[in-house]
Amino acid sequence: MAKKKSKFRVYAFSAIGLLFLIPFFILFSTTSNTSMQTFKVHKNWNRDSLDLQLDNHLGLVLPFGFSNWAKFLGYGKVKPCFFIVDPNTTAWKLIKNLRMNRKQAVNVVITSGISKESFVDIVTSKLDISPMELHLGIQDASILKQFYVNDTTWPLLVIPNTYNISMSIDLEGFLERMRQESDKFWTKERLEKAKNQKLSKLQVVTIASIVNKESNKEKEYNNIAGVYINRFRIGMKLQADPTVNFAKGKDERVVNVNIESPYNTYLHEGLPPGPICIPSIAAIDAVLNYTKHDYLYFCAKSDFTGYHIFEKNYEKHKKNARLFISALNREEKKRDSRK
Repeated sequence: MAKKKSKFRVYAFSAIGLLFLIPFFILFSTTSNTSMQTFKVHKNWNRDSLDLQLDNHLGLVLPFGFSNWAKFLGYGKVKPCFFIVDPNTTAWKLIKNLRMNRKQAVNVVITSGISKESFVDIVTSKLDISPMELHLGIQDASILKQFYVNDTTWPLLVIPNTYNISMSIDLEGFLERMRQESDKFWTKERLEKAKNQKLSKLQVVTIASIVNKESNKEKEYNNIAGVYINRFRIGMKLQADPTVNFAKGKDERVVNVNIESPYNTYLHEGLPPGPICIPSIAAIDAVLNYTKHDYLYFCAKSDFTGYHIFEKNYEKHKKNARLFISALNREEKKRDSRK
């Protein structure tokens, strides 16, 4: 009986001692960062990974390991999340952040007119999906076939918007979420409009991507869409500068149009194999509701307002183009002289 009491006293004193240690280690142990930092916890981390990263990035080391203290105070399995760490913050505050963000969801803002690279950067900066994983994922036929797209048509899945998404989502879960949102966007009314235009969903989005890159003036989208649809329907080459830039991999003034690529609409008739960017909703709706006109040409105005002059007559179009090119050359000479 005496031995049992002795063991009980040892456990009791140990527990009391631990309770005294908790405030010391948790309330008075601080990180060594001198500026605010973002700390990101990844879904493939275990407790050892968490302790190691806290040591490497924030200089926090606790006896028995931070994760053990966190577990004792109610933080169970390591969950993906990210939060801002104040300079010299306490271990207790870190544990509170980890507990509070166990089911963290973040806003992923997907903007329009962006390239594959920008899309990957935006998504992976918010979610616990690596850039390499997403980049390869939107090129992997075995993954994409379940969403009825391929490595050239994957932008069909993405509608620019702000999405609240769980940090714990995986690659296929993210792509499935995008597919669901795309399905919501493509209402019966929009699909009917595409059918009336005798265009497939892919053709609508591909034309919209070109429209989106041609102008930042939404008021012009309908007219620009009409020009390309008119050219497409009569079998005329689209001759869209943005498709040349897409083939080159950079946006710049188009001088050489002889870039060999299936996306170069100066060399190849019809639409390119897929969208050249993620088009805006305004550009998609402009194609679905395009202004029916006889224009086959358009040229940027020489006053650099960003607006265009639309023409039916090729000779008039060439005159407008000469005026714009002359104005552009003068501006470039001025810039060069100031260097």
